[in-house]
Amino acid sequence: TGSLLWLPTEFQSILLTIENRHLKLTPDAAGIPFRMSSYRNSSGNYPFHDPTIIDVDKNTSYVSPMASSVTDIFRISLSYSHRLGTHLRWETNLAYGTRSLDLYRNWSVPDFKNSAGAPILSNRYLRRQHDRFTDKSLQTFVTWQGDLGGYGHKIQLGADVFKSDISTNRRHAKFAPILDAYNPILPETGADLTNAWAWIFNRSISARQSGLYVTDQWTISDFLKIRTSLRQDHYFMIDEGLYNNLGNNSFTELLNSGGQFYTPILGLNNLNTALTKENPLTTNTNFNNGQIGLVFDPAHNTSFFIGTSWGRLANLTTKDPRTATLPESNRQLELGNRLQWFENKLNLTLSIFRTIRFNVDELTLVSGNLIVTQTPEQRVDGLDLDFRARPLSGWFILAAWSWMKPIYTEPSTEELWLKGQQLPGAPKRTGRLWSSYEIQEGDWRGWGIGLGFRHRDNIKIIFRDGPPNSIGIIPGYNVLDAGIFYRAQSWDIQLNLKNLSDQTYWSYGIINAAVPGEGRNMTLDFRYRF
Repeated sequence: TGSLLWLPTEFQSILLTIENRHLKLTPDAAGIPFRMSSYRNSSGNYPFHDPTIIDVDKNTSYVSPMASSVTDIFRISLSYSHRLGTHLRWETNLAYGTRSLDLYRNWSVPDFKNSAGAPILSNRYLRRQHDRFTDKSLQTFVTWQGDLGGYGHKIQLGADVFKSDISTNRRHAKFAPILDAYNPILPETGADLTNAWAWIFNRSISARQSGLYVTDQWTISDFLKIRTSLRQDHYFMIDEGLYNNLGNNSFTELLNSGGQFYTPILGLNNLNTALTKENPLTTNTNFNNGQIGLVFDPAHNTSFFIGTSWGRLANLTTKDPRTATLPESNRQLELGNRLQWFENKLNLTLSIFRTIRFNVDELTLVSGNLIVTQTPEQRVDGLDLDFRARPLSGWFILAAWSWMKPIYTEPSTEELWLKGQQLPGAPKRTGRLWSSYEIQEGDWRGWGIGLGFRHRDNIKIIFRDGPPNSIGIIPGYNVLDAGIFYRAQSWDIQLNLKNLSDQTYWSYGIINAAVPGEGRNMTLDFRYRF
């Protein structure tokens, strides 16, 4: 990444920025599976109805040796700023970017599909996806600051245009089962996958979004300030291409000659009709976004704030089999208070909030196939507490805590049983405590040390394949971290030590599995200022 700044006059600036990145990694989308099964015994019951994470070492890998990801990003932007007068400024930003993704990653529905309870892990796939993005954007706005009607105002009026063209294609290979989930040997190791791929889709997505917006930061008095914002957008998207109407069921029950993967179905599906279908999806809509906020300062050491916002977010994705039809919308309300004592050495912020999301894009498994559904309504009520202190010169303390109630308030018609259930991946409590001290004088001046911990409550994972109405628990954690640093006038260096006790914990859940968090590790950061 590099940038070049040119100042033609004292009133103008032109900034050119170029970014070029090449990223390679091995994605872990397999995790550690939950012990559960879609198999019904002779009594019609599921043998593993209460799913739990299987007891293996956290470093056990179920990731296929073929898994890889390569991303190339190129972006060039040009920003122009012109101060037109004492109170008026004009700014314009242009950007052009391309991004390519070549992805091979596991996509699994872990299933101990055996009546005797043997640890045979089935429903293992490899997803091969190639995406190509071209993005163009233009933003221009003017900012005026001054008195109007006896009150101070900072008004910004602007417009922007965004255009994105995407081509994407996906293929799946279905691998043979792992015969012992507790001692996994991946049968596809060394396999030739030339004849293993079933195509899932070839799509092209074209999206256009344009908007007009105005904001006003309004100073009523020394004690009262108001911020308002309103934005109007037009969004047009067409998602078209060929789709495989069997999806993940596009494989026979026959293994290839090496017993490593299943053979794809070719030509016709089980209804003796073509595998392909073409079903363009078009979205053409206008929507509004806005916010209103108020800050009241009755005394020099306290302020109250209240704000509300509403808006829509256009869905643009290649991760899901289809781009969602309706843009997601949201509503948020927040009320809080800030306090400070001892010349800003102690700060406390307390706030309560409610966030409601509508038409939330989610994936649901139906007969082994991923179906994009939209949850009509989700809600999160919560309380945030943030405490910061500098009791002595060089000593800093941070304590942050959050309590939430994240629930499905109106599930989709396919999943009405979720009403009132906790949202997957959303904990009820999170917290962080951190304290650091930097030596202020003497030969050791600039050296410092920090110590703290991170807390997260249990989160839930919803199983959409196997026993109906099944929810798994991913345990919470408390993780210790530390840091050692040295700060000089123009540079600093810091050694970060994470998960000091090498605790086994789980970062998040995926389909019928949990992904372990980082073990004990350290990173070294160096910064130079010039």
